[in-house]
Amino acid sequence: MLKRETTILLLCQLVWISTIYGHIQEPLENENIPILSKRLKALEEKMTSIELETMDEDDGYGNRTATQANAVAFTAALSFSQTVGARTKVVYDSVTYNEGNWYNPLTGVFTVPYTGPYLITVNMMTPIGSRGEVLLINNEIEVASTVASMSDNDYGCGATSIIKYLNTGDNLYIQTYQTTNFYALTLANAFTVIQLDANVFA
Repeated sequence: MLKRETTILLLCQLVWISTIYGHIQEPLENENIPILSKRLKALEEKMTSIELETMDEDDGYGNRTATQANAVAFTAALSFSQTVGARTKVVYDSVTYNEGNWYNPLTGVFTVPYTGPYLITVNMMTPIGSRGEVLLINNEIEVASTVASMSDNDYGCGATSIIKYLNTGDNLYIQTYQTTNFYALTLANAFTVIQLDANVFA
């Protein structure tokens, strides 16, 4: 929070110096302009320094923690109906949003870039008369699941959402529990992860 307040203060000073510089450049060219120019340059360098400091912060255990400068979020879906065998990774190939490009649509794996809390949502749809179940896996460990129940006269639907604290380098993906037929409508089978503000949950 202190860095954010400092950044705002420096930004205000930068705007003020720039405004003064622009308005009085001609009348004070020989006297005050060099001073204002040096002050402006110093503020710009300080702003750059703070931005670099907040890009990657360490939590003391070798894990990078997220800041506003490096937000992470993605949504990916299945682009076509398909059958996926039991205990097989589901590869969501159609990416609608991928801030930071930490989700790989070729492997179906989200690699956690920054330690902190994340909101994870999975939803699925199966054809009429078909049951399916998927698991949320983090580093080979099941952390959540959802089921699309079988129905003789309607599509099966399932969804789950959790908030989980993840560490830098964790691998997150979706895996079937049993052989599952996915019925692809727009975002009917989707995998979404959103990085939350660590300061709010601290």
